[in-house]
Amino acid sequence: MLATIVDEIERPAYLLGDTISAADILWGKAHNWGMTFKLVPESEPIVRYVERTTQRRAALKVAEMDAELAAEHERANTACG
Repeated sequence: MLATIVDEIERPAYLLGDTISAADILWGKAHNWGMTFKLVPESEPIVRYVERTTQRRAALKVAEMDAELAAEHERANTACG
């Protein structure tokens, strides 16, 4: 399965061609998570693909919002004790 994805992202920029799609958002995030836990190899095509999908302005904004919500959740759990 991973080889199929790598084949697809080596030619065009994204899974369905030169334009990012929801599939890229899903797989980019999944590969990023997988590399974090050493479940996906950090090969050059995968690293470049993850960077293309996770370093977009919208992705960075969502990551920032997620971090803020996680911090808020942590503060609420700490306050409850």
